[in-house]
Amino acid sequence: MKLFPSLALLIAAIATGSALNHAAFLFTPNAGKGLWTKSLDALQKGQPNLTLRNLRPLLLHDPHNHVYLSLQAEAFRAKREWVAAAEIGERLLTSKRPKIACDHLTASYRALGLDDKLRNSFERCLKLEPDNVNGLFELAALYEKSGELELAEKLYARLAPSPSFKGARASLKRVRQAMKNSK
Repeated sequence: MKLFPSLALLIAAIATGSALNHAAFLFTPNAGKGLWTKSLDALQKGQPNLTLRNLRPLLLHDPHNHVYLSLQAEAFRAKREWVAAAEIGERLLTSKRPKIACDHLTASYRALGLDDKLRNSFERCLKLEPDNVNGLFELAALYEKSGELELAEKLYARLAPSPSFKGARASLKRVRQAMKNSK
């Protein structure tokens, strides 16, 4: 099973210890049961239901733990339960690490076809991480799709100088042509 980017990031954070700083799961009675490890293993093996079952006691003990919630969102995404994943993403925006909400929110709202909520999610996430090039590009594409060409142009122009972002240059050219044609 291919890992979702945020799950890979979460695992890397745990491996380096950054997410373990004062993490409640180190001190819970459930930690001895290996529920966290079982949850991760289950998701990696393509068993999101088992992941959710293993996370349940951890979340009962610490319902606001951003690490648990992020893995729970990953499991719901693996099950294609986009509404549940989006709801958790919204909760994560108010957590200690709100940036981890962004991937859950945007993937879920995109899968649900909710462009207004997707756009709002990108706008909120870019306030947390203003230089996220993928977020900027995705938001520009949403602006372009909705006919807000000036806003799209502004974001594409910001990305266009990057030698590794050819898509932004092509999109900028397309938007500028559309703006010229509409005058």
